[in-house]
Amino acid sequence: MTVWALLAECADQLDEPFRRSEIVGWFRRHHPEVNEATLAAHIQAATENAANRAQNTPASRPPLLRRVERGLYARADLPPAATSPQPSTARAPQEQRTPAAPPPGIVLIGCVATKRAAACAAADLFDSALFRGRRRHAVASGLPWYILSAKFGLLDPDDVIGPYDVYLASQSPAYKKAWGEFVTAQLAQRRPSLRGTVIEVHAGAAYAEPLRAPLAALGTTLTVPLQHLALGEQLSWYNTHHDPDQTTAPPPAEPSDPTEPPDAEPTDAEPAVTPDTAGQGARLAALLADPDQGLTPAEILARGPAGLQVPGLYSWHVDAAGAASLSRGIGLPLPPGLIYAGQAGATRWPSGKRSASTLWTRITDMHLAGSAEFSTFRRTLAAILSPVLCLASENDPRLSAWISTHLRVIAVPVPDPGQLGHVEAAVLDLLDPPLNLAGRPPSPIRQRLTTLRRARTTAPGSAS
Repeated sequence: MTVWALLAECADQLDEPFRRSEIVGWFRRHHPEVNEATLAAHIQAATENAANRAQNTPASRPPLLRRVERGLYARADLPPAATSPQPSTARAPQEQRTPAAPPPGIVLIGCVATKRAAACAAADLFDSALFRGRRRHAVASGLPWYILSAKFGLLDPDDVIGPYDVYLASQSPAYKKAWGEFVTAQLAQRRPSLRGTVIEVHAGAAYAEPLRAPLAALGTTLTVPLQHLALGEQLSWYNTHHDPDQTTAPPPAEPSDPTEPPDAEPTDAEPAVTPDTAGQGARLAALLADPDQGLTPAEILARGPAGLQVPGLYSWHVDAAGAASLSRGIGLPLPPGLIYAGQAGATRWPSGKRSASTLWTRITDMHLAGSAEFSTFRRTLAAILSPVLCLASENDPRLSAWISTHLRVIAVPVPDPGQLGHVEAAVLDLLDPPLNLAGRPPSPIRQRLTTLRRARTTAPGSAS
């Protein structure tokens, strides 16, 4: 097949809207023989609203892609209104339905790639912020709900299954068609009277589209209310709409105690989590997860400390070659992309002491300059890469060179150091970076990383 045909296949399989990095990742997984420069040229030629496309692309080749914003694409065969990015405030499902549409009767939620290491109930097996948001929405709806699995079809929440590795978007058209018919048959067996039912699907296009025709044949209506929202907007919606039929603002806070002076404000107590913490966390998570925002270590050093001598959040992303090195060191597959996130400058509670660290010092002095004593991230990388790079210590220049070659960093200032710890917790719950250990749920990679870290700490001659 030509690169053009492969790009058409890629666009058909990815959930819209998709990022340029997802296109590149798809080719790395399925067709690593395609040169990235060649791929970049084809993406440019295949994008209908790319600059100079008309002059550089034959008219016989209709566009495959449409750029909806910087680094974000959709298939060109959809009307513009369907691919325009939505406002950052996600709309509720009933706002996207026509006023006359009946309410949903069944909720289906899509599985995700991240899974627990051992067999358990399906509702607990899939472990990501997106799946937890979908599950929370389904439970809050009070409706019958099921999980869409690429391997098992339709799952009851309490069906016990083990981890597996099947991605529906990577399967053949014949598999997807058979899968959609199988899921419909399973649903009809569980719910014999489906005619007239509205079925609300919270899953990517790869899962929703194969269901449309067979469900329509049973007289049902399929709706995918969040289908045009980007990942960060979906996460934000799930964190602010626990009840699909309730979109009003939270109730006002109770009046303060009249016996307390109106200006009394404790200075030695940790501030409460504000109502906006979840929303702020979702917005920041979207920025930290966007690979197009990343800078190489050389770029961030060249820009200097302007704008970074403040508290905030940061995330580290690894390229394909670096991910391969990490996978060898861990002994488990780790895909390219976001691997770690953290904060700099948060107030320490319960002492109330403000950290002197800033984004600039955290990234440059600790992560990049070799100060492993103060860098959990650098110690983690050293534990993984020690046998791969033959490292003498966490401060080995070879590790610094590897970081400079294979990693990119995103830094986002957060002005309130008192709330920064809460915001970081919300962001980590959403992103769940694989190399973060503290407070994160268990996973095979984290279990292996804990063993590697412990072995390196207790090895003869290691620092205490």
